[in-house]
Amino acid sequence: MSAEGDDWLITRTPDGPTWERSVTGEANVTVSGTVQDLLLLFYRRTGVDSVTVAGERELLTHWLAHTAL
Repeated sequence: MSAEGDDWLITRTPDGPTWERSVTGEANVTVSGTVQDLLLLFYRRTGVDSVTVAGERELLTHWLAHTAL
């Protein structure tokens, strides 16, 4: 995810998601958009088509379907 030029790496673990600033930019899927669009997506108020997705789009869809609000 990128907001104001900051990249964050979110990793899903058995204990829940973790996040850290990403310096490598390596990810299976990258989601970009405004902060508002990203929040709306993560709260399921809008769909994946409202943001820019690079990489494994199916992984984002799976993550959203299996992550609690």
